[in-house]
Amino acid sequence: MKDLQKLAALSLAALRDNGADMAACLVSETATQEFTAETEGLNLLRTLFDDSASLTGYAGGRKGSSSVNRLEDSALRSAAETAMASAAASLPDDAWELAQEGGGVLTYGAVECDLERLFLRTQELIDAVHAQHPTVTVSQVIALHSVSHTVYANSYGVVYQITSGCYEFSLEVSGHEGDKTSSLNYSGILVNDLERPVLEQGSMLQTVRDAEALIDPPALTGKQVGTVVLSPGFLGEMLSEAAELFTGDDGMINGTALWKDKLGQQVADPAITFGSRPLDSRIVGGDRVTDEGYPAEDYTIVDHGVLKQMTLSRYGANKTGLPPAGNSELHLVMEPGDKPLADIIRGIDYGILAGYFSGGQPGSSGDFSGVAKNSYLIDHGVLKPISEVMVSGNLAEMLNHVVAISRETQCDGDSVLPWAAFDGITISGS
Repeated sequence: MKDLQKLAALSLAALRDNGADMAACLVSETATQEFTAETEGLNLLRTLFDDSASLTGYAGGRKGSSSVNRLEDSALRSAAETAMASAAASLPDDAWELAQEGGGVLTYGAVECDLERLFLRTQELIDAVHAQHPTVTVSQVIALHSVSHTVYANSYGVVYQITSGCYEFSLEVSGHEGDKTSSLNYSGILVNDLERPVLEQGSMLQTVRDAEALIDPPALTGKQVGTVVLSPGFLGEMLSEAAELFTGDDGMINGTALWKDKLGQQVADPAITFGSRPLDSRIVGGDRVTDEGYPAEDYTIVDHGVLKQMTLSRYGANKTGLPPAGNSELHLVMEPGDKPLADIIRGIDYGILAGYFSGGQPGSSGDFSGVAKNSYLIDHGVLKPISEVMVSGNLAEMLNHVVAISRETQCDGDSVLPWAAFDGITISGS
């Protein structure tokens, strides 16, 4: 293993030599052991090594950054030159900030690989799909274990040595029946151990079931306003968009964020409580250090509909005068409801159950429009497979029109989310 602390110190020195009066770097090496399986079965085992470094320098309030995928001294010195050349071309801004104290040694996750068990769980996944869902073809499975050694260091003497590891599984499947076929479906999970069958976790099983059920489904016709039940994956995408658009750096600094003056006020239905929780035991590989070198903390964004915290970086906080968020990456955890998903569906006269969303980012107003894939019509409480449909609405309004939130949650290692039903959504068929 390389001496990452020495390389981090070299990077900081190179940034200073090129004129930086404040600097930070992240130096990392990752080892990955990966199984790949395609239709015919397991066909590849390989070990991959990845080195990377990110250097950021500041001079007179001007910021510049550069990244490289080599850790040789010459590559780091070149990256420092590039970062400071970028800084020289930028505008000065006194809102940039780095942590001036802290640091330590952090180790978490699955840092050792059980390669034999990884192989067995991968083969078990393929066998289970074939045995239980004969109309479903496994196009590809990728199963891997990765461990990363990272050093964060800045010019104030803050140094973190971080070691983390995890297992990751991704599955691609499609349904086939005669000359009819479903679209290619994908699911993935992150886990810290191999105690449970892969098919039982995250959205793996639902993805397989969708591939089976959505072989040549009928098209929905017409256009109607109804209720949409969002899968955890779909819901997570909408919550992430809301957090970024309505509370993030860009919208808050330029004044376009819909919730810019709503801190401490009701912005969503009282049934909604969610936040970013990298330290939650169910989250795999959540960040432990912010981009500025502060220890990461869990925080709540919306509590029973009330906006509690903006998702601001330290820079964004300094620009707006509001408190910074507790971490730099969104690891969403939403509180469940008290109603089983089956009961929610039974109570809906007209709507759809939507698997995931394919469309552009909502505008600053919150308006969204896109394709709901892996969808089912809800007709008086009964699910009926349908082909892709368009859904449109306004994100801010949607969050204030909750029909129900499920008791069940789904964890994929990156988030823990329920199913949620919202009304007032426009559903458009062919």
